[in-house]
Amino acid sequence: STRMKGLENRGDNNCFLNVVIQTLWNSEGFRLLFKSASQHECTLPQKACIFCSLKAVFSLYESSESSVIPPSSLRDALSEHFRSRFFVGEMADASEALTVILESIGTAIVDPIFGLEIIENVTCAYCGSSSSPRKSSSYSFLTYVGSLSNVINHANRLSFGQLLQKANDEDVRSCPNAACRSQGQTKFPIKRSLESCSPHIFSLALVWHTGRPEGELLQSILNLFDTKLDIREVFYEVKEEGPQLYFLKGLICFYRNHYVAFLWNKEDRKWYLFNDSSVSSCCDTWLELKNICINRRYVPVLAFFEKQSENPSYYSVREDDLIPADLDVTYDTDGFEPTMEIEMEDDSPPYRQRSLTPPKLPLKIQPIRKVVDETSIKRSNFQTQKYDASRFQDAQTQTSEVGDGLEEIEYEHKEPSLVQPATYVTQYQATEVINYSFFLFFSSLFFG
Repeated sequence: STRMKGLENRGDNNCFLNVVIQTLWNSEGFRLLFKSASQHECTLPQKACIFCSLKAVFSLYESSESSVIPPSSLRDALSEHFRSRFFVGEMADASEALTVILESIGTAIVDPIFGLEIIENVTCAYCGSSSSPRKSSSYSFLTYVGSLSNVINHANRLSFGQLLQKANDEDVRSCPNAACRSQGQTKFPIKRSLESCSPHIFSLALVWHTGRPEGELLQSILNLFDTKLDIREVFYEVKEEGPQLYFLKGLICFYRNHYVAFLWNKEDRKWYLFNDSSVSSCCDTWLELKNICINRRYVPVLAFFEKQSENPSYYSVREDDLIPADLDVTYDTDGFEPTMEIEMEDDSPPYRQRSLTPPKLPLKIQPIRKVVDETSIKRSNFQTQKYDASRFQDAQTQTSEVGDGLEEIEYEHKEPSLVQPATYVTQYQATEVINYSFFLFFSSLFFG
């Protein structure tokens, strides 16, 4: 089992490093591979070796009796090795820290876990010319939040992976043919293909224009997230055939000049909050975690998706969070909640989702923008599917362990801006409501 410990931060601004260490330790594939690696041949002073320093921190997770361990050896190594970027006592960027640590460990260990070898090219839609392929290697897939926010209108018909690809299509380049460029032809999207085998962990780096985005933007971006990701939808081409499914494993978030990490623990199937020396379970589902991030203004800067294992208990989400594509939709007659069920071919139970937010609707269910006024809908005997968080009194206020103490979090769940309005009725129900409205109208004419 994974031993959870807090990491010291006594005014040293270690939070950016602590969340990276916690993520690496709680990533089972990386932890086992790194622990099994023999000591490398150091060419640096021991104080400046990142490999040896991370080994020392990992050994404290297993040998120390204390619930809080110091990350000082790794912090000193970063400061010694990258003097201009990671001064001890100064704040730094978590994404940058993750990159330099992985690059310092060595490709034999890191590449199977995080490695992405990407080929970029551009094809002109006018003359058909293609650019020379550009190869790049990285450990995180970079996405600008500004580009992601521009594809929000497609959220109801595209998966999260397809949204990432569409957002990155905004990265454009001119036609490689000089003659075509001289005619002022439009620039074209850079197509990215995954040349390497799919990594064990897909790291998504989100670039925000500010560390304190508006609440509406933060909510819109988090609403785009899904716990399931097919990496084939992110890239135009991948090397391997067949589904490449990943499940959300963790988030590194930033707020008020401070970093925290949320990581899924497969053993007790809970999300844990890692806030320096404090480690506590905070919720059971992605929906709850999303609400915490929205209300506490936690801005996700890194998201980690773990590759699907053959062992179902290894998945990083609960069955209640999964929504199969081929599903049937029914509605409870006495409440708001839509119930989605599908009978699986094997003996596994049907997946179900119950959510505070309106689900992505299949073709059978059509959003009705303005059927009749709300009063007429209430007169009918047919249940309308109207978003109303007040129906979930037990879910509006929850107590979560945040930081070193308990805080009461008010879940003021607003209407998602992606779906307007928030009234859904089935086609059959809509017809009956309209017929009933006409009946009332003509009755008032004849009978006053």
